[in-house]
Amino acid sequence: MNETEALVAQSRADRGREYDEFAERADMLIAEIEKETKKRKFTFAELEEIEHDLEKLIEWLAKIEPRDFFPDRRIAQAKAHLAKCAAALKVFSEQVFVYEGVTQR
Repeated sequence: MNETEALVAQSRADRGREYDEFAERADMLIAEIEKETKKRKFTFAELEEIEHDLEKLIEWLAKIEPRDFFPDRRIAQAKAHLAKCAAALKVFSEQVFVYEGVTQR
């Protein structure tokens, strides 16, 4: 392996660890939404907390991506994880508004 290949491999390994941790946190957010849904804890406070957690994931991915000098499939996977979180939040949000008797428009 030459110097360039070693640099690319090291960079991908570093970003890979970040993407792995990102995916783990995204999965934790999905699990949290599922847990609160199962408990029927459809409150605005819970919604706000989950929205905050999603914002942190969005900001984190925005910091990882510029450091990913040799992008591969991992960035697409991370974006898919983020989209899954956003979709789950949307469903949870709709449930909160229904439960609280507020119509979303």
